Amino acid sequence: MSLDADTRKSLAFCGIMTSSFMMFLNTNMVRVSSASLLRAFSVSVDQISSVYTAYLLCYALVMPVAGQLGDTFGRRKIFKTGIFLFAVGSLLSGLSSKFWFLILARAVQGTGGALVFPNALVLATRLSPPEESGKVVGWWGSVASLGAVVGPTIGGILIHYFSWRFIFYANLPISLFILATERMLPDESKECLSDSIPYQSLVGTAFLGAASLCVVVLVRNLGSLQRNAGVTSSMVLTCAACTAVFLRTECRSNQPLLDIAIFGSRAVATSLVCGMVHMFTDQSAMFLMPLLLEKIRGFGPAQVGVAMLPASLGRLLSAPLAGRHADRKGNRIPAVLGLLLMASGCLSFCLIKQDTGIHYILGGLALLGLGDGLVWSSNLTTLLKYVPPEKSGSATGVFNLASFISGIIGTTATGSMINSAIQLNIYPFTGVDTAPGYAASCALLASVTFLGASFGFSCLPRGLSVTQYDAAKRKTIETAGRDAY
Repeated sequence: MSLDADTRKSLAFCGIMTSSFMMFLNTNMVRVSSASLLRAFSVSVDQISSVYTAYLLCYALVMPVAGQLGDTFGRRKIFKTGIFLFAVGSLLSGLSSKFWFLILARAVQGTGGALVFPNALVLATRLSPPEESGKVVGWWGSVASLGAVVGPTIGGILIHYFSWRFIFYANLPISLFILATERMLPDESKECLSDSIPYQSLVGTAFLGAASLCVVVLVRNLGSLQRNAGVTSSMVLTCAACTAVFLRTECRSNQPLLDIAIFGSRAVATSLVCGMVHMFTDQSAMFLMPLLLEKIRGFGPAQVGVAMLPASLGRLLSAPLAGRHADRKGNRIPAVLGLLLMASGCLSFCLIKQDTGIHYILGGLALLGLGDGLVWSSNLTTLLKYVPPEKSGSATGVFNLASFISGIIGTTATGSMINSAIQLNIYPFTGVDTAPGYAASCALLASVTFLGASFGFSCLPRGLSVTQYDAAKRKTIETAGRDAY
């Protein structure tokens, strides 16, 4: 039975929205699996952090070039490839019997997710008239937020009643549905595709990935008892060499992967720093809290999933409020307030004990989520407001890459710090009253976030509304035009 055009378009749109839901659902399901993976593979806390960093590193590195690949080979083809890789990575993750194999499978998953995300949003907007693109983006954000909200709870339930493997197997039927609906997307015109393959961007991504991997290994080794000066020196030299090659490749490229020049504006540069601090704290806290709740408070996986709900709901509530405030009065207040709320949440985690009340824990997670939404939304609004429209894609690429790498470093540092405390036998893994290893990690996150808030308060402009900013921008252009004559 053949379907009419409207039905095919609706199913295709539903499939694309489902891909957004699946990415955020999976990320938040995996967050509650740390303690289960510790028991299943008998590894250390800093090794468990590799489950997250492998995914994030591949996701962050591939995403900037994924859009260029979509321009060259077609967004529909790259989208389908991404879903296939994500499904394969999910299957391999669920089947993993060795820890190193799980890390490789997560890397495949992250690569697939990076190919999907930027191309899926473009495909979704092309299914609707141009005047409805804002509505499409709104739907995209709402579906992603739904995945983030229900992810920890669904993940906790799957782990509690089945196994940690099912948080990966759950992606398979969703992926099959998306691949079935992908066939209903309209074919792309060959005239819309680029003739040139982005070789320089691919080479740049490879060297940037090698440099980032060296940084992650360095952060992990600095907190380890088995320090090796030779390995550390070689990592530093390799990182420097790869960074130099990447920068040289970018300078010679007609279409650089990361256009650093856009961050000459103080507002944009400061927002980038605040965004990096935000991801450093957010990713580290989301890695740390499930472990803390299970190991200190004695929660089961399902209880951990439910306990993480305030963070997701707080993010969902505060993000639109921050965006509206940034439109009217700038992002200084929401960005700084958001970082202060996140610092307060992390500080409250330092005092969690075995007999700590659930309301205290939920309150700290709510503070973390509210601050997370304020910072993320206000920083994104700043990028869209202060960066020229033709540079917005490059700006978003730099912003996402820097933020994700900061989150990777934070997660690695947190895991390494806890593991060192355990090996030194200074900070016990569990204790009668508290676990200082976790408390020290939370204190580190609170300190870094507070410093980020202080920097943002000092350097972020007091802010202009969108109308005021546009007027100032027109005045600058008119003045430059008069000076030219």
